Amino acid sequence: MTPRTILIFSRIDFAWLNPILMARLRARYGIRFVIVVPSRKWVDFYEKHCQAADRIICSRDVEAEIANRPCDEDLEFEQARQNEHRYGVVYLRDILQQARDISARWLQYAPNSPFSRLDPPPLSELCKRTNAYLAYFENLFDSENIDFVIERPGDLFSTSCIVAAEHRQIPTTFWLPARHKSFVMWSVGPYLGHDVIQAKYQELPDQPPIPLDDIRPPDDSRPNFEKLQKLRSFSTLAR
Repeated sequence: MTPRTILIFSRIDFAWLNPILMARLRARYGIRFVIVVPSRKWVDFYEKHCQAADRIICSRDVEAEIANRPCDEDLEFEQARQNEHRYGVVYLRDILQQARDISARWLQYAPNSPFSRLDPPPLSELCKRTNAYLAYFENLFDSENIDFVIERPGDLFSTSCIVAAEHRQIPTTFWLPARHKSFVMWSVGPYLGHDVIQAKYQELPDQPPIPLDDIRPPDDSRPNFEKLQKLRSFSTLAR
């Protein structure tokens, strides 16, 4: 079934791709787009690629408005418990840990942690924001008739969107740079199709372990970093 309205979270590294994708899908299927961008700068970037039926949302504006709301700790915790039951998730495991800018701060107690000076936000504040984000996307899905989402979890805002979309069984995907000749591929769901991989794995018979000498590093960015280490020097850095 062809989607009619697609929600896209714009990643800066794929901003070059989205206008191409939008133009082709619009011409072929008549799809409209709701685009979430991180700042007003990207609103200007996408406006020239949009039509009257499309909509652009600046996440920074939404997040700022929600951050300024008062926080009643008891009410937010109770709402969080209800949401966990409704969506079948655990906030700490499925949402807060996905937000790397927040979860990294919990490493401040580790020896020599670079995050030792960053205090994590109060749990009540995180619950308030997550509760509000989930409600925001539920309303957005209804008002804009979203039936497909292009995004990967990464912060509270985007991860809340994924949780709400999965709850409604709205299909999701995201861009992923393949390691073969710089092609771009699409994930199956927000977690690279982990359920598909698990199902295929369970169909396979048990095999003897692969000898360690036969295991090779994946052909990804690691060789490039190894080359960089050999070339790195103070004079190179200075230049």
